Amino acid sequence: MRDKLGRFVKGLKRPDDFEKKRIEGMMGHIVSTEAREKSRQSQLGRKLTLEHRKKLSLAKMKGDKLGYQAIHKLVRRIKPIPLNCEFCGKSKKLQLANMTGVYDINPDNYKYLCSKCHVYHDGTIFNLKHKNMNQLKHYTDH
Repeated sequence: MRDKLGRFVKGLKRPDDFEKKRIEGMMGHIVSTEAREKSRQSQLGRKLTLEHRKKLSLAKMKGDKLGYQAIHKLVRRIKPIPLNCEFCGKSKKLQLANMTGVYDINPDNYKYLCSKCHVYHDGTIFNLKHKNMNQLKHYTDH
């Protein structure tokens, strides 16, 4: 809070209606497309130092290993999100996909893919088709 002269004073309590007034002040506040794009551009290509990456990973440690979600969260912070799928080039909602099978925080092991490319890359479509064929054979053999 600030005193009567506008100086910041540590430890002063906010008035009871402070939160209500703050929320009312933000009602109807719209962020322009230009402001969003400027914010996105400022984050694009941002690289974290190795020391910073280590600090982030230490905070998320589970014993000696990082968990699946923690790794993806760290890679999302390190690797900027492109506008298009890195495989087919289409402009769709993108997912972070591991390309090598090595789950670490190296951003080179990951690409942003659309859901269709991600499913094909992981082999999920092939596995589902193969599983369905085996089930079909099982039912026709009887």
